[in-house]
Amino acid sequence: MFLNDKTKEKKSNKMPRWFEHYQLKNLYEIYYHDYKKTGRCELPIVSNVGFVTPLQNDEGVIRKRNECELGIGDYSNVNLSKYDMQHISFSDGIKWPTSTEHLPKNFSQRLKIIENGKNPGLGIKTLHKKGITGKGVRMAILDGILPEHEEYRENIKLIEDVCDRQELTQLGGCDPRHGAAITSIAVGKNCGVAPDAEVYYFPYTNYMGIKDKKTSFKNIHKIFERILELNKTNLKDNPISVICMSWKTTFKHLNKEIEGEKEMRELVKKAKNSGIFICTGSKEFDYPECDMYDHGIGRDLLKDPDDTDSVLPAYFTTQRISKHTQNRLLFPMDDRTIASPESSTSYTHCVLGGWSFVSPYVAGLYCLAKQTDPNITPQKFWQTMVNSSDKSQANELGGCIVQPISMIDCLEKQKNNQDKIVHSEAVITSVVGKKEKSMNKTLQKAQEDGKNMIQNDKRTITKKGVLLSKQVQH
Repeated sequence: MFLNDKTKEKKSNKMPRWFEHYQLKNLYEIYYHDYKKTGRCELPIVSNVGFVTPLQNDEGVIRKRNECELGIGDYSNVNLSKYDMQHISFSDGIKWPTSTEHLPKNFSQRLKIIENGKNPGLGIKTLHKKGITGKGVRMAILDGILPEHEEYRENIKLIEDVCDRQELTQLGGCDPRHGAAITSIAVGKNCGVAPDAEVYYFPYTNYMGIKDKKTSFKNIHKIFERILELNKTNLKDNPISVICMSWKTTFKHLNKEIEGEKEMRELVKKAKNSGIFICTGSKEFDYPECDMYDHGIGRDLLKDPDDTDSVLPAYFTTQRISKHTQNRLLFPMDDRTIASPESSTSYTHCVLGGWSFVSPYVAGLYCLAKQTDPNITPQKFWQTMVNSSDKSQANELGGCIVQPISMIDCLEKQKNNQDKIVHSEAVITSVVGKKEKSMNKTLQKAQEDGKNMIQNDKRTITKKGVLLSKQVQH
């Protein structure tokens, strides 16, 4: 939240709280009107004194790695000297203090922090240079309203509003910051894992965390039905392969007492059986047969994001992930730069990403794997990542660091071996076929020769019989 230090949380049923930051009560109506009309829209930039949000943990102590968030605005006359640039979440479009004495510590590092944060890290850019970009693979994203942005503009093939408008405007369900972040991490041209993957976007209100789960099931049900319909019709030649839902939810523990639960469960099963990878924040529950345990990692902002030496434990790494460390995969979570809804060219650096930043990274990797091996399955995808992961820091980090380059290499080798097997089988079939054909010809010729010999023998015997008969008569 972008709030004043003295501002307290107030519940409201009329509009999401984050809109208070823009000081425009009708902002959502303006935004949604353009969204309905064009399918995409930019949020207006509002010039005002910026809000500094000190972030505290449960004990009220300022977090060491994320001291504050700087909202969009003018900080010309604000003293930020007590903060460190490496521990601030900030946008590249804000106005910094005019006095050098009021600037954050390590202020000169801000541009490097922004640029390093755009890199997905762990060798993803190397794969892009090899042409492994998710090209030809289609992904569905379910998240908040998606603002217009250069980062993913070319990837969006469809934005379709399946959910009811009034439901979409409920508290916490339409924050464009979240949609922009998830989409840019998945397919962004600078920040994304799969920059050439195609996106079919469905604005979605997440009710999983509140009481109205009935509405949540109804909305997800509508979207899933639409995705399956698209795969059978318009996209039947190249269907959507992965659904990215960046929420900590699970389809395994659906409440049987809630209306629509049975239908939702059947629809999820149908989607899985059709070959779609459903990538949520609770994959260990959604795919229990695969042990899909995952979590995140942070990074040293000034080191190379592609080097595992830059890896740091994620902020949320606690005792809760002390188990399954040898088969829990870790993906970049913290210290990422993502598209900002501030404008179509703005970016925001987030010190803390959370599980929301893991799901789009995984979904993007699946697109790279799908491009490499069109017959990939979620089970094979995950097992290959586990087998090729870096396990050297498992105890310290709480899991194994995913190695995208090694994963793709393994898939390519497996595919090449499979292609060789298929080729060998084809050659054997061809050789056997030719031999069978040759043998058949030889057998046919032998049979014909045999028939000719018999006929010749019959003619010879007949002639001898006639001759002998004549001799007897004489």
